[in-house]
Amino acid sequence: MSLSINNGIGKARGKYIARMDADDISLPNRLEDQVKYLEDNPDISICGTNVTYLNEKGIETPLLRDNFPLTHEYIKAGLMFYCFIRHPTVMLKKDIMEEYNLMYDGDFNSSEDFELWSRACHYIKFANMQQVLLKYRFHSSNYTGLRKNEGANNYKKVMMDSFRRLEITFSSEELQLLCPLTCEINELNKKHVIEILQACAQKIREANRIKHVYENEALEYALELRMGWTKHKYRHKVITVIRKIAKFINPYNNVSFVIDKFSSHLELYGVVSTLKQLYIALVSSERRRYFYEKRKSSDNN
Repeated sequence: MSLSINNGIGKARGKYIARMDADDISLPNRLEDQVKYLEDNPDISICGTNVTYLNEKGIETPLLRDNFPLTHEYIKAGLMFYCFIRHPTVMLKKDIMEEYNLMYDGDFNSSEDFELWSRACHYIKFANMQQVLLKYRFHSSNYTGLRKNEGANNYKKVMMDSFRRLEITFSSEELQLLCPLTCEINELNKKHVIEILQACAQKIREANRIKHVYENEALEYALELRMGWTKHKYRHKVITVIRKIAKFINPYNNVSFVIDKFSSHLELYGVVSTLKQLYIALVSSERRRYFYEKRKSSDNN
């Protein structure tokens, strides 16, 4: 794919180049709005937009939406860990890309865009428009390639390049946990993982005080987001278990209510206590339903 995109960029004759994938849907005003944004902001060379998601059946999921940072320094700091430019929404200035020889590197299979943006953000300015200008089709295979060994390893290589700018290195275990694709967290290792990530974050802060690669506020945003994502991943795993248990005990139960009511217990009481409270509540609910149905049947007779 990288070779084809590079060829397309080389043959393009326009001032701006817009990217998208064949199965996504650009809104009618997308190109007009992005061109206007770049014309009004001549210091910006690459801009992305917000998206809404389409599932595999083509149904829009309005509650699922990116919340990427909008300004360059925050995008730049975030690119240490995440690809904060949604690739199919990109519009870029052709002359700037050629001036800095910013082309896709085919050695980074499944992470070509992440590698390009992580490299380019140190030479040119990025922005994300807040408007939704594209409907992004989400397939189960979207992230499959990234999670395979080659894709995950390439993702970590991009992160390592960012860390080299700070002149710091991390052990294999630290890099495994810093990478969102390979970080595994559960009840047994949660404390260990968070301690390691906190130590890595402090190492990044101290290096940045010397090298001044990132603005401090933007860096704190990126580090807090990375820590928050890890805690969310742990929380999401447990909530998935809660959801399954809730459905098993009572398939008619309002699972959304259960999740809202009991997921907050995780931070206070831990997994075992939360599940115990959940079980008691669901069994009580089931008993009430049983006696209600029994009484209703008796009244009808």
